[in-house]
Amino acid sequence: MMSALLLSDSQPNSLQLTDSEYPERVGIVYYVDFTLGNDANLGITEALPWKTITKINAETFYEGDSILFKRGETWAGICLIVPHDGLSFGAYGVGAKPILDGQDAVNCIFMNGKRDIYIEYIEMTQGLDSCIQVYTSDRVDVYECDCHDAGNDNIVFISDCNDCTVTGGSSYNPYQRMPTTLVSCIEIADGGSGFVIDGVTCYGSTAVGITVHNHVGTEIPTNVVIKNSTFRNNTTNGINVMAQDTTTDPVITIDNCLCYENAVGIRVYKSLASVYYPSGVLIKNSKFYTNTTYGFYFEANGLTMHHCLTWGIAQQNRIYNAKNINLYNNTIWHAPAGVTFALYCLGDVCENITLKNNIFHADTTNGYIIGFAADTVTGADVDYNLYYFGNVFSARWMWDAVGYTYANWKTNSGMDANSPVSNIVDPAFTNEAIMDLTLQAGSPAIDIGVVIPGITDGYLGTAPDCGMYERE
Repeated sequence: MMSALLLSDSQPNSLQLTDSEYPERVGIVYYVDFTLGNDANLGITEALPWKTITKINAETFYEGDSILFKRGETWAGICLIVPHDGLSFGAYGVGAKPILDGQDAVNCIFMNGKRDIYIEYIEMTQGLDSCIQVYTSDRVDVYECDCHDAGNDNIVFISDCNDCTVTGGSSYNPYQRMPTTLVSCIEIADGGSGFVIDGVTCYGSTAVGITVHNHVGTEIPTNVVIKNSTFRNNTTNGINVMAQDTTTDPVITIDNCLCYENAVGIRVYKSLASVYYPSGVLIKNSKFYTNTTYGFYFEANGLTMHHCLTWGIAQQNRIYNAKNINLYNNTIWHAPAGVTFALYCLGDVCENITLKNNIFHADTTNGYIIGFAADTVTGADVDYNLYYFGNVFSARWMWDAVGYTYANWKTNSGMDANSPVSNIVDPAFTNEAIMDLTLQAGSPAIDIGVVIPGITDGYLGTAPDCGMYERE
């Protein structure tokens, strides 16, 4: 992605040229080496590099220029303020990534109102508020960078940023420098559109792994894709989607992500003061396991989750005060600890909750496998599911806050007319001990689902299978 060096040391320093004076000027590479550099150098060869970030902040650049930091070197205590559109920042040489260290005094990289910025192969640490802070900027790409130990959020896109990406790398251990601040590994907030987070690992946050949200008086970001990423060991939520009063339907897709050992794997909800519920969230092909409280927690109006797995001992899964929630072809494996629920729908209202082609599995006689305890339940559509619960006599299905056996659940709720007649139907997972919940040949979950356009179009056999995995 970096531009080639096109000037020799004998050529004039391009920083002194305007576009009109040098109309065919193309991007120039500048080198920065803290140990061997000198700010009096031209900086355009590895042999004569600059030394400091202060020099970068003081110079004039042009679109297409690249600034490369020497691997194995550290720059401490100075914020790199991106000075121009169309710049690239990266690394050269061999060894460890170059380090920008804010020393808990400054942010590592800051930009406001910029576009077409590319940052790759840099490690950033101890930013005062952030390692990378991006305001009102477009087409900012962060590639294979490691950001950690910032005093608020490691990577921030805020205030109407657009078409920005974070690809690869790790973001970890942001801490709560300000007692009232909710910190995150990655924050996307307050308007903007077109974000892609791909292949990132976020862990160790004292609050959330990644958050998409808005503050009062702004819109929630839209067209956000979070994929192929891992969120683990965060104190509250692995993935956090939170709406305050806003007119935007965010359109957020979570695809092929892992969320484990957080308090909550994924939470989609509204602020306490808001009357607006987030909508337009799609979650697919993802796994939420061994989280300590909830695998998923949905307080939304318009959300679909399909072909996902939740697995855990302590974690529950909750739908709260929600409308228009669709759960298709998920595997919910739950070993209840006390009186808990594999899936619990509650609150003032649960409206239009659709549960189809799912496998609900519980292997103890404690707790409930599924329950509706909302004050008002309307438009529920629960069918074509496979349940496995070891004790057929236990009242472990709840409808209108009353517990029933499976047979009585079907009668009193009017649900599951096309689901198996017994709750003792072992789905025959390949190996539960190692969380391999694919279906063995002959599994009773094969070909008992219903076709759901756009969700099960690629099914094999006579009908879709239940659960996350379609048997090949």
